[in-house]
Amino acid sequence: MPPILVGSGGFRVDRDRAIEVLRGFQLPDPRDFLAPWLRFAAASKATNVTAYSRLGGLDVEFDGTPIQRARLEDPYESLFGETDRSPDLVSGLLGALRLRPRRVTIYSGQSRLTIDRFDRQTLEALEKPFTGTSVEVRWKGWFTGRLTRECLRRARAARKQIPIPLWIDGKSA
Repeated sequence: MPPILVGSGGFRVDRDRAIEVLRGFQLPDPRDFLAPWLRFAAASKATNVTAYSRLGGLDVEFDGTPIQRARLEDPYESLFGETDRSPDLVSGLLGALRLRPRRVTIYSGQSRLTIDRFDRQTLEALEKPFTGTSVEVRWKGWFTGRLTRECLRRARAARKQIPIPLWIDGKSA
């Protein structure tokens, strides 16, 4: 007996819930969040990547094509079927957010995206355009140096994934 169609239609995905679930599966260890950002920088045609440890966090900067404002308006869009360089940006972002930072700020082109919780973000126009991309991650608490050092150590280990120079705290990685 052939199958009988009893109905058709679509289904809805709770986007926030899907992102929350995906956040736990993007990277085996969230301290590797810089590795996808290194790949993202290479895909952006950057000529080098610079990472710095800062009091309470770290910064990553690279030249290359800035992130379009539309990507920053909805940085998670690439998780839902779009294919471009954004999945690495999102994978790194979700990994960083698993570490429960106080804030992640992305400066790129004419925009600044600030995420101070997984579900709360603001996008603002910059008065002076940023020619590349800069990502700042700031941790909560006083004793965050160990976490910063470990994330940068893992970035150094991931260096071989990209064809461009990586500088960490002023030294070639």
